[in-house]
Amino acid sequence: MRSEQRPLAEAVLESVRQILPEALQPVAPRTAGIGLQPQTLLAVLTYCYARKIYGSQDVELCMCEDAQFRRLCQNEFPRWPALRRFRRYNREALQRCLEQTLSTSAMPAADSAQIAEEAAARIQIASWIDSEAADD
Repeated sequence: MRSEQRPLAEAVLESVRQILPEALQPVAPRTAGIGLQPQTLLAVLTYCYARKIYGSQDVELCMCEDAQFRRLCQNEFPRWPALRRFRRYNREALQRCLEQTLSTSAMPAADSAQIAEEAAARIQIASWIDSEAADD
């Protein structure tokens, strides 16, 4: 079992680095700004789901309100429909990143089966929240 806990942002960045860029399905043209690139979207969703921010509209709002994120992405960030599409197209990579992040930041003492189950549950919650939002 693991016992070392890392800061969340550091854990997210490390887990995203382990995913090959060509393994990610883009949701915007490659010429789009940094905030719409697949690795950025993977990091944003992993970070938010690890913090229990699930709905794509909530993730978008979180990014809009975060001054560091706005500066980093030069005020160009994804709208909630792009976040939903990214999750749908890249669920496996998101699952792997969230598992890795949770194992080193939020759940360092848990076994891999518990972590995988928790990551899957968080992604499912995000899907459910988004489907409910679409019904409004």
